Amino acid sequence: MLNALSDGVFSATYLGQESGYNTGFSFEKTGYRLGKAMKPGTANYDIALNEYSTIGHTIYTDVQTGILDFWFRDDHGGYVGNDGEKYRKGSSFAILAGQCITVYGCFNYILGFDDSGGGSDRDFDDFVVGVNLSPSNLPPVPLPAAAWLFGSALMGFVVLSNRRKV
Repeated sequence: MLNALSDGVFSATYLGQESGYNTGFSFEKTGYRLGKAMKPGTANYDIALNEYSTIGHTIYTDVQTGILDFWFRDDHGGYVGNDGEKYRKGSSFAILAGQCITVYGCFNYILGFDDSGGGSDRDFDDFVVGVNLSPSNLPPVPLPAAAWLFGSALMGFVVLSNRRKV
């Protein structure tokens, strides 16, 4: 089970799947729909990922301290939530901590869903997402002194260049 230690922003990036069912991931139980309704340009595209999603597509949601509200589902009625609720014996997900093994960047965790629809293969690759949790109250990133120095030098070259032309 994943918990947020403080309020923040939870993001999930679709990394791939290998499933006999149409599977997916969403932030909320009631707003999730599998199938064509989740294609890009539709209303629910920003709250869920499924096999119609582009690999590398990321969705975001604000979260509060506590259990993170996300779900894995398949189109045969199976689901498992981060709160432990599930339907269909064997549906589960695995958590791999702190990984930078993807071309889509580093993640706090990589989650792998096992729908167990085609047997109990237990390979947790039926739907895979990389997730990050970042605080929502991050202070603004200060511009380093070197950037100010570079900017003023660049402006000096522009002024000097204009003077030579006159």
